[in-house]
Amino acid sequence: MYSQNNEEQVILSYFGNKIGNLLDIGANDGITLSNSRKLIELGWSAELIEPAEIPYNKLVELYKDNKKVKLHNIAISDFKGEMTFYNSGEHLGNGDSDLLSTLSITDKQKWESKTEYKETKVKSLKWIDFNYWQIYDFINIDAEGYDLSILKQMDLIELGCSCLCIEHNGHQYNDIIRELKKYNMKTLLVNNENIIAVI
Repeated sequence: MYSQNNEEQVILSYFGNKIGNLLDIGANDGITLSNSRKLIELGWSAELIEPAEIPYNKLVELYKDNKKVKLHNIAISDFKGEMTFYNSGEHLGNGDSDLLSTLSITDKQKWESKTEYKETKVKSLKWIDFNYWQIYDFINIDAEGYDLSILKQMDLIELGCSCLCIEHNGHQYNDIIRELKKYNMKTLLVNNENIIAVI
C-alpha cells in the first residue's frame, strides 16, 4: 500500500475494475505516500504535477517507460509566473524529499521546527492556464496549503471527476466541504490529512 493511511483502499474500492484517467497535483516521487501509484500500476492514464526538482526527477525515472503517464515540473496555484518555493528536507527518514515543500509561507512556518527549508523559484500556473486533458475520473490534490485555492479554480463536473482526494490541512476542512457540497459529493473518508469525496 502506498497511501499515508487507508486512502488507497477507499479509492480502489470505489473504482473497482475501472481503468480511467487521473490527475495528481503534488505527486512528489510517485511512490512515497502516493494516492495515485496503485491506479497507475493497474493501467490508468495519468497526469502528474510536481514542482520540486528532486522528486520530479524520481518521477521521470519511475515512469520513463510508461507512455500513459504525462509529467509536469510546475506548480499550480492562484498565480501565473515565477514564485518563491520552500523546498523541505527529509521528513520520514527513509530518503524522501520535499514532502512538505510549499509555496505557502504559513505552511512553511508550521513545519520549519521539524524540517529544514531551502528557498528556490518555481514556475507556477493558474489552473485555467494549465493545458489539461478533458476528463479525470480521479483527482488528487496535495499542494501543501494551496489545496482549497486549486479546488476553487476547478469545475469538477466539467472535468468528469467522480472521486476527489484532497488534503485539508485542518484549517481548510470546512471550506473544502462547502465547495464539495456544490457538486453534491458524498464524503467517503476524512482523516487527519485528507478528504475523499465521490459523486
